[in-house]
Amino acid sequence: MPASFDQAEYIKKTNLSDDQMTLFSLSKQGYGSITELEQLDTPEFFDLIEFEQITGAIERYEINKASKP
Repeated sequence: MPASFDQAEYIKKTNLSDDQMTLFSLSKQGYGSITELEQLDTPEFFDLIEFEQITGAIERYEINKASKP
């Protein structure tokens, strides 16, 4: 799941599954409703997750690079 922080650091227990957390995160980021995301083919769904992971890693790298003298 794509996230800019380690969720385990903040979330000790939840009734949401990892799949639900991923769906909610992608929906929150504007990729569609929960229902629309659930209807995606598996390769498309994994592509969205991979894209979010890659862009998140790039953003973190750029932030770290900019904060160093």
